[in-house]
Formats: sequence, structure tokens, C-alpha cells
Amino acid sequence: MPTEDELSRRASRSAMVIATVVVVLVVVTAVASREPPLSGAYGDTFGVLTALFSGVALSGLWLTIRLQKIELAATRAELRAQAEAVSRQGFENTFFAAMDLLQRVESEVRNPGSVDPAQQGRHAFFHLVHHLNGYDNGGLSKVREGDSPDSVRRIYSSWFINSAYNIGPYFDLLLQILRLIDRSRLADRQIYANLLKAAASPAQKHLIFYHGLLCESSPDFKTLLERFAFFRDFDMTQVFAIPQSRNLWYGAEATGPGVMVDGRAV
Repeated sequence: MPTEDELSRRASRSAMVIATVVVVLVVVTAVASREPPLSGAYGDTFGVLTALFSGVALSGLWLTIRLQKIELAATRAELRAQAEAVSRQGFENTFFAAMDLLQRVESEVRNPGSVDPAQQGRHAFFHLVHHLNGYDNGGLSKVREGDSPDSVRRIYSSWFINSAYNIGPYFDLLLQILRLIDRSRLADRQIYANLLKAAASPAQKHLIFYHGLLCESSPDFKTLLERFAFFRDFDMTQVFAIPQSRNLWYGAEATGPGVMVDGRAV
């Protein structure tokens, strides 16, 4: 399909051709009108020229309509671009405000076993992971490699009941940001999801891994983590040693390319 530039060039060429024909006809008519015998001899020819003038007039009308269509198409494209720019700006304002709020919520997370200010905020997540894995010697570290998700769910649910006041707001806001990104429908929304996961430490991703799997109140949490490949480039068998078999509880897309942009990962 021809582009708007190509159509515009074609219309310009057509206008030049029509203008040339009109000029030639005007000149011929003027010359013939000064020579009556010539005019009489070629009367039939000028009858044809009259019809040709009508055709030229119709061609000019068609060209005018065509140029107007091209102009309208260009105007619509410009309006769409402006609307997309306004929509993106509104989304980004909300997104980055939410990211700032997430950072403030994160700073309020505490290590329940300590009153040391150095063990709050981002540092507290490290201690929360160890608490979850130990959980008074009955934590996730005691679950065998081949055990079902139900056994892990029971332990996590019991642990989270006692930790929801502390870490629940962090998970809730994280979920809302993922929903915000997903609802934006921006073609490159994966970039914003990448910013969100880049801000998460390994300890945070460890807790997000289990919360996404086992949070029954928000089943779309797991879906969104998979859709935006939240665990891509994160070796879950290292650092806190999530057993390899548990990786299979997520779909392959959780470590895949995420939402593609122009057929490629971002």
C-alpha cells in the first residue's frame, strides 16, 4: 500500500500534468481565436477541446478531493500520535509516582527479630527470607525436593499470616504496579516491567517468587509475573537456593522474553 508521501508525490505530479494540459489548451485556443479561417477549419477540433476542458475540470476536482484526503489522513495520524504521547505521559507520571511510593513502602519493612535500624528497608528482606526458610525449624528449607505445592503453600500461608502486617503492603503495591503496566497496553510496556524488576533485590525476588505462587487472594499476581518474565536473568537456584523443581510451578514465560516489541525481547 502506498505511503502518504508517495500518494502526495503522485498527486503533485498529476497536478503538474493537468496544469500543463490546461496551459497548452489555453494557448491553442487563444491562437485559434485570432485566426477566424483557422478557427472555422478546425471547429470540430475545438468541439473536442471543449469536451477535453470538461475532462480536465473533472480531473482537477478529483485531484482536489484526493489532496484533501491525503491532508485528512496526515491530520488523523498527527492526532493519533498526540493522543499516544498524552496517554504515555499520563501513564509515566502514574508509574514513576507508584515506583516512588513502592520505595517508601519498602523502607518501612522491618526485620521482626531485631530493632536495629540497619535491618529495616531493603536489608530486612534478606532476614525475612531466612526466617521463611527456617520458620522455627519448620520452614521451606524442610520441604523436600519432590514435595507438592500444597506442602509449600501451607508453610508459606502460615508464615505470611504473621508477616502480612509487615510485608503485605509491599506485595499489594507491587501487584498494582504490574496491573498498571498491563492495562497501559503500550507496545513497549515490557520496558517498564523491566524497570520494576530491576529495582528488586534477590531477596525480594525470592519472596515474590513464593508470594506469586501461593497468594490465593490475587491469582493474577502469578499471571502477571509470568507475562512480564519477572524471573528472567534471575538464577533462582543460587543465592537462596530455590529448588529447581519449584521453578516448574511457573510457566516457561516467567523466565522467557516477556512482552515482545517489534518481534524482539527488550
